[in-house]
Amino acid sequence: MAHRSALFRFVPPIDSQHSAAWRIGAAVLTSLAFIALRWSLASYIGYGSPYAILFIPIAFSAFYGGLGPGLVSVLTIVALADYFLIPPLYTLGLPDTKAVVSNLLFAMSGLVVCVMGELGRSAVMRASHEAEIRKVAQNQLLIVEERLRIAEEVVAGGVWEWDVPGDTVFWSNGYRRLYDYPMDEQPSQDKWLKSVHPEDRERVTGMVDELFRKKLHHWSAEYRILTASRRTRWISTHSRIFYDSLGRPKRMVGINLNVTARHLAEAAERSTEAKMRLLMQYARVGDFEWNPRDGSMDCSPAFYELTGLDPAVPPTFDALIGFVHPDDRERIHDVLTHLPENPGQDFDFESRVVGPDGVVRFIHARGAVIRDENDGSVRVVGIAIDLSRRDKEVFAS
Repeated sequence: MAHRSALFRFVPPIDSQHSAAWRIGAAVLTSLAFIALRWSLASYIGYGSPYAILFIPIAFSAFYGGLGPGLVSVLTIVALADYFLIPPLYTLGLPDTKAVVSNLLFAMSGLVVCVMGELGRSAVMRASHEAEIRKVAQNQLLIVEERLRIAEEVVAGGVWEWDVPGDTVFWSNGYRRLYDYPMDEQPSQDKWLKSVHPEDRERVTGMVDELFRKKLHHWSAEYRILTASRRTRWISTHSRIFYDSLGRPKRMVGINLNVTARHLAEAAERSTEAKMRLLMQYARVGDFEWNPRDGSMDCSPAFYELTGLDPAVPPTFDALIGFVHPDDRERIHDVLTHLPENPGQDFDFESRVVGPDGVVRFIHARGAVIRDENDGSVRVVGIAIDLSRRDKEVFAS
């Protein structure tokens, strides 16, 4: 391949803007050089067969320059051979019929050589262009593969393809890493099916069957797998299904992403939330949030339960202040209304609340004033603890 590439470098580009003049000039110079060579050899081999070596510049000109330069070479040789190589020398005009026929045959043979040279040149240039196209395609393929490798590493996933009729499968290296397979592991649909977690296998195969039955073109799902090293991972798959003209599934192409970390985080969050709900339920703690800008409030169900307020009534700051015991109302109102002026400040107070049912409840409120860094808005966030079982006597006295 290296010597072919070296040869291609000497072939003038067909579509070069200045190559035509260069090729014609080269054809004339080459023809003159061989005429001079044949003329210098005449003193040793005589003037018989004057055209013996003159097919070489024609072939050279046609191969390197094309049909046009080849014809220029033929005309140049025919014109100069009459003057320098055909007796009587240094005169114009062929001496006899034999010389005319010889000249004519040489010209016709030269034309054939020109055509053959042009065909050869076209074949070589075509091979050169194909080699360049293959080289560019190979480089592009390497670039695409490198981008795919980087993308798979970034998203922690792998690409796959399934030829449904032939039951052949392709796995990328990222896919093998995701499933803990060695890089030389041979892919198969049966291995994929066995990798699906037993508790999810029936659901996943049912989804694939439904895809084909309904002739759907897109599939996204999340399920667990057991890797080759027996580790459990959560997979998010996204694929496209292609069908033939009869509506039969032809192939599926997709990517599997590792979403194990997200599922573990969600499970931990759910566990924490459940523990917090249980803790707040038994500790009788409710949380609230107040937006001083519009007076709206957001309260948890536990807050309504321990204060005795109706959750069906949208809470507002003024409405809640109205349920504070008359003896505590002015003090609590002053504390709360001054809180938005001090972002970052914590608050801690105790109060009595009289619910719609007339029952007096003892509340301990704690929280903080938070400023939003984006828009500068202020929120008052806190919790309310039920003290009714602890010290009614303190407030009663």
